[in-house]
Amino acid sequence: MTITPRLLASSAVLALSAGFLSACGSDAESTVASDCEPIAEVETVEEGVLTAAVAEFPPYIGAQGGKPTGIDGELLTEIAEQLCLELDLQVTSFPAITSALESGRADLSAGSWTINEERQEKFEVSDPVYLSLLSVVSADGWSTVDELEGKRVGTTTGYLWVDDVQQILGADALRLYESEQAVYDDLKAGRLDAGLFTEGAVAYYMDSDGNPEGLENEVIEADDRIEMTVNEPATGVLIRKGATDLLDAVNTVVAEMQTSGTLEELLTGAGISSESVVLPE
Repeated sequence: MTITPRLLASSAVLALSAGFLSACGSDAESTVASDCEPIAEVETVEEGVLTAAVAEFPPYIGAQGGKPTGIDGELLTEIAEQLCLELDLQVTSFPAITSALESGRADLSAGSWTINEERQEKFEVSDPVYLSLLSVVSADGWSTVDELEGKRVGTTTGYLWVDDVQQILGADALRLYESEQAVYDDLKAGRLDAGLFTEGAVAYYMDSDGNPEGLENEVIEADDRIEMTVNEPATGVLIRKGATDLLDAVNTVVAEMQTSGTLEELLTGAGISSESVVLPE
């Protein structure tokens, strides 16, 4: 699995990229009912179509048969349905998503995008959808940084927590990997005592292979020495700049799914703790 941009400290992942690939064309016959009444009238890149650019990042977002899957996939489907628009899912790379939004080739993107100032300057960004939490995976159920001292600990390079954890454990004590999958593989093989992950991603790995090693996935306890455990990062939907009518509609749908408990069901159903749930203000 490639490193994702949602929690990365490096701005390199926002570099523009070619290769905007379509997984589901909009030329097919519309499936929107003729008597559908939208919750709002919005302007989109293509009339009657909601163009969503996404990259595979289960359990948050994926594609199967041209349709979105995962937590954010359900959100995109609901947005399109409530706006009476055909959903055109464009599956591509993370850098290509930002390029497509900036150039006006896509309307929006969902998939655990962390809300930060840089993205709020470049795009319209929805209200928080859910939190993206840091978790510790180990055979012993550790949930604090102090429990990791003197242990073999691994994590993925580039994440926001890396510098803080290195300050606590020591730069040489934290092994850095190019992907969360590589960390998980070494943890299962016994080459690590613990791994630091985005909670949802490792929950997906553990569910996919059945977790035969009996590893435990615990959200790390708040620690003033690790910034993101105190100010937990929220995720949002990225929308092309200036599309404020679409932004308002997305926020309406997000709030409805939060209030109804639908988002909580999707999160916990994917093995993600209820601590990640956000309720509308």
